[in-house]
Amino acid sequence: MKLDSLWDEHRNAPFPPASKGVDIEGTDLVFLDMCAAGCIDYYVVHGHLDEKRVATLKECARLIEVIVPKVEPESRGYFERLGKLTAFVLEGAGHAA
Repeated sequence: MKLDSLWDEHRNAPFPPASKGVDIEGTDLVFLDMCAAGCIDYYVVHGHLDEKRVATLKECARLIEVIVPKVEPESRGYFERLGKLTAFVLEGAGHAA
């Protein structure tokens, strides 16, 4: 699946209700989604990431790996897709996770 279509799918998906207000190992899931999405959107629009966004997205990718096995089952697909997006963008920006 291409980045653009995966990103469109993610942007059109509602945030999982079971993950609203949830914190896993110190990670607020809404904030994690917001940070990753901001970096992904910047990359899609501008075609590159600055070093601050690379660092932020790498940290998001790390946190997504931690939380995916621990989220409610109905939220897992949403965060797995977000993880794929972070990997695609980091690879496309020349900074594989």
